[in-house]
Amino acid sequence: MANTQNIPSGWFDVTDARHPRWSDASRRTITLDVLFGWCRESGTYIPFTASPDDGEAHGRQLFADAKAGEYGEVAPPPVQTAEAVLAEMALRIQRATTMLNNLHTLQETLQDALALGMGDGGTQAALDAISATVQAWKIYRVRVSQVPAQAGYPQAVVWPEEPDAVSENDVAGGKTDE
Repeated sequence: MANTQNIPSGWFDVTDARHPRWSDASRRTITLDVLFGWCRESGTYIPFTASPDDGEAHGRQLFADAKAGEYGEVAPPPVQTAEAVLAEMALRIQRATTMLNNLHTLQETLQDALALGMGDGGTQAALDAISATVQAWKIYRVRVSQVPAQAGYPQAVVWPEEPDAVSENDVAGGKTDE
């Protein structure tokens, strides 16, 4: 997060906002033209993408207000092209494959620990958790690959929800937080 200690008071005050539009088909962010305090004198509206997960309060508030219709009806997201959806699909499949490769390494290490009698009480539980996570990522990757078969493709794509990520820290020493 940026250091905001030296930003003058009122810098991010929203004077006005207009033209709200969903940023993409997932409808997780709204882009609107905002007149902030720092550009009030010039009257320049700045494109701003607001999110309910924004790290700054003004971003979260802009999203909530826009979604509630405070700045007019939120326009639908831009029409997706098959090329754009396929590019997004490739990125999601690559991320899933990378995650699966990392999970398989963790899984093999835990299996080795058990086979060599080097595991402790949490090793089997960690292996079970990793195995369940591997299964979830496999299902996710297959569902992503099936996106072109959806009704309404490519304009109305519904992406499957990505499973939780697991890192080596989550299973360090064969233990989980569960």
